[in-house]
Amino acid sequence: MSEKKYLSGVFASAAHERAPDFVVCNVSINVKMLGHALQEYKNEEWVNLQVKKPYEIDPNKPRKLNVVIDDYKQEKKSQSKTEDFDDDIPF
Repeated sequence: MSEKKYLSGVFASAAHERAPDFVVCNVSINVKMLGHALQEYKNEEWVNLQVKKPYEIDPNKPRKLNVVIDDYKQEKKSQSKTEDFDDDIPF
Protein backbone atom coordinates (compact mmCIF):
# COMPACT_ATOMS: atom_id res chain seq x y z
CA MET A 1 0.00 0.00 0.00
CA SER A 2 1.39 3.38 -0.94
CA GLU A 3 1.80 6.35 1.36
CA LYS A 4 -1.11 8.80 1.52
CA LYS A 5 -0.59 12.03 -0.41
CA TYR A 6 -2.55 15.06 0.65
CA LEU A 7 -3.27 17.88 -1.79
CA SER A 8 -2.20 21.20 -0.28
CA GLY A 9 -4.80 23.91 -0.56
CA VAL A 10 -7.93 21.71 -0.48
CA PHE A 11 -9.76 21.34 2.82
CA ALA A 12 -12.97 19.44 3.54
CA SER A 13 -15.28 19.17 6.50
CA ALA A 14 -18.45 17.21 7.16
CA ALA A 15 -21.66 19.11 6.64
CA HIS A 16 -23.01 20.99 9.63
CA GLU A 17 -25.75 19.14 11.51
CA ARG A 18 -28.28 21.78 10.41
CA ALA A 19 -27.31 21.51 6.72
CA PRO A 20 -29.85 20.04 4.28
CA ASP A 21 -29.63 16.29 3.61
CA PHE A 22 -28.23 16.83 0.12
CA VAL A 23 -25.12 18.61 1.44
CA VAL A 24 -22.44 15.93 1.86
CA CYS A 25 -19.47 18.04 2.89
CA ASN A 26 -17.97 21.52 2.65
CA VAL A 27 -14.83 22.06 0.57
CA SER A 28 -12.57 25.10 0.77
CA ILE A 29 -9.77 25.86 -1.69
CA ASN A 30 -6.79 28.11 -1.07
CA VAL A 31 -6.10 29.12 -4.67
CA LYS A 32 -2.44 30.03 -4.16
CA MET A 33 -1.59 26.82 -2.26
CA LEU A 34 -3.51 24.64 -4.72
CA GLY A 35 -1.80 26.27 -7.69
CA HIS A 36 1.62 25.44 -6.26
CA ALA A 37 0.54 21.88 -5.36
CA LEU A 38 -0.80 21.20 -8.86
CA GLN A 39 2.55 22.09 -10.45
CA GLU A 40 3.66 18.57 -9.53
CA TYR A 41 0.87 17.22 -11.78
CA LYS A 42 1.26 19.61 -14.72
CA ASN A 43 1.85 16.70 -17.12
CA GLU A 44 -1.28 14.87 -15.97
CA GLU A 45 -4.73 15.32 -17.44
CA TRP A 46 -6.58 14.41 -14.24
CA VAL A 47 -5.88 14.45 -10.50
CA ASN A 48 -8.29 12.18 -8.61
CA LEU A 49 -9.14 12.92 -4.99
CA GLN A 50 -10.86 11.00 -2.23
CA VAL A 51 -12.52 12.66 0.76
CA LYS A 52 -12.10 10.33 3.73
CA LYS A 53 -13.00 10.26 7.38
CA PRO A 54 -9.88 10.36 9.58
CA TYR A 55 -8.97 7.28 11.62
CA GLU A 56 -8.84 9.38 14.77
CA ILE A 57 -11.18 12.32 15.18
CA ASP A 58 -9.60 15.51 16.50
CA PRO A 59 -11.78 16.73 19.39
CA ASN A 60 -10.98 20.33 18.43
CA LYS A 61 -12.09 19.77 14.80
CA PRO A 62 -14.66 16.95 14.86
CA ARG A 63 -16.03 17.68 11.35
CA LYS A 64 -12.61 17.69 9.63
CA LEU A 65 -12.17 15.28 6.70
CA ASN A 66 -9.01 14.27 4.81
CA VAL A 67 -8.58 15.08 1.12
CA VAL A 68 -6.24 12.43 -0.28
CA ILE A 69 -4.85 12.02 -3.80
CA ASP A 70 -6.05 8.79 -5.40
CA ASP A 71 -3.06 7.79 -7.53
CA TYR A 72 -4.19 4.21 -8.22
CA LYS A 73 -3.40 3.15 -11.77
CA GLN A 74 -4.90 -0.07 -13.09
CA GLU A 75 -2.47 -2.38 -14.84
CA LYS A 76 -3.14 -2.77 -18.54
CA LYS A 77 -4.16 -6.28 -19.53
CA SER A 78 -2.87 -8.01 -22.63
CA GLN A 79 -4.95 -7.72 -25.79
CA SER A 80 -4.94 -11.45 -26.54
CA LYS A 81 -7.12 -13.57 -24.29
CA THR A 82 -5.75 -16.81 -25.71
CA GLU A 83 -2.44 -16.35 -23.88
CA ASP A 84 -4.10 -17.23 -20.58
CA PHE A 85 -5.35 -20.68 -21.68
CA ASP A 86 -3.63 -23.96 -22.46
CA ASP A 87 -4.23 -25.48 -25.86
CA ASP A 88 -4.45 -29.00 -24.39
CA ILE A 89 -8.20 -29.06 -23.87
CA PRO A 90 -9.43 -32.69 -23.67
CA PHE A 91 -12.75 -32.16 -25.47
